Amino acid sequence: MSTPLPWIALPICAALVGGIGTYYAWRFQICRAIEGRNESRKRLGLSKTSKLGDPEIGEQVRYHNSAIYDDIRFFIKVSLAIVAGAGALGLATLAGSAGEAAGGLRRAMSMLAGVLELAAGFILFVSILAHQRGKICWWWRPPQQNDVPRWQETRALPVLVAIAIGIAIAIPLLLH
Repeated sequence: MSTPLPWIALPICAALVGGIGTYYAWRFQICRAIEGRNESRKRLGLSKTSKLGDPEIGEQVRYHNSAIYDDIRFFIKVSLAIVAGAGALGLATLAGSAGEAAGGLRRAMSMLAGVLELAAGFILFVSILAHQRGKICWWWRPPQQNDVPRWQETRALPVLVAIAIGIAIAIPLLLH
């Protein structure tokens, strides 16, 4: 009897590599946003010495924070729907006729579920990056590059993208 470890190792390794890659891509993009902060503030018509109590700045930062949480909630809902749909598909094709047509449909739908999960992870990365860049140019004091690892987005985003990659690879492997 063969052990299931080889097929489990592939999604785990891919998720780890994807999470680490996401972390470094995030750091690179955020450091570019920090460097370009003054140009962004000029485009928005903000002075370099905006005050901490400025209500417009507080409103903008709150908007971007709320949008980031909405993006994460949306990603979790989509991921759960994809996993539930893939599980239902697997049960339906296993319980029904196990003919060649059902097997082909199961393979095609499991690949589609993996692609949808990867797309959800990519959309999550891009939308959180856009909102974080928006927050950076509205902050009253410029962030430093050594602040980036302490942000919750820096820790959460690689984990969520790693989960997306792991799910995207595990679904087709489980349903084949």
